[in-house]
Amino acid sequence: MKRPGDGNLFWCLLAVQFAGTQMILWGGLPIYHRLLAPGGHGASAWEVAIGFGAVIVMQAAHWPAERLRQTLRFQRNVFFGHILIWLGELSIFFTAALCAIIVFNRVGEGPLALWRLFGLAAVTFAVSAYKFQIMSVGGALIEGDRGAERALDRAPGEASHLSSAPTPPATPAKP
Repeated sequence: MKRPGDGNLFWCLLAVQFAGTQMILWGGLPIYHRLLAPGGHGASAWEVAIGFGAVIVMQAAHWPAERLRQTLRFQRNVFFGHILIWLGELSIFFTAALCAIIVFNRVGEGPLALWRLFGLAAVTFAVSAYKFQIMSVGGALIEGDRGAERALDRAPGEASHLSSAPTPPATPAKP
């Protein structure tokens, strides 16, 4: 059930997730540069704390926004929908690159500490959840209310409008 103000709350929660992704990006850039330099070292305790804080804030905003997203209908806006999908793809790119550098840079130094692996998994999960959410909103904006109506007409178990399988065009009713 949609209540007044749910749309505004949803966009605010999405903005909080975007801010968390930016904290990870700008906090992770110096780490990335240090790891690529010869003899470079990883994150400081302050940088790790910022990363964990960003994950907590992102997850605290993600789950209520996910519930709200399912109740909202989006007007068709193909351009903004494609921008959101692009931002979703871009958001995971740097995070995945940083995680790969951290893991593969330590190959000769032995296994990573468990808390570091947990931190990498938490950051990757938070950014992936944000990516999914922003891309699903982008897809809904591209299809507009037509996509929501098709989803309601779909039988359980059929592919959603975000799947890679093409949706067959509706055949016009014969007079």
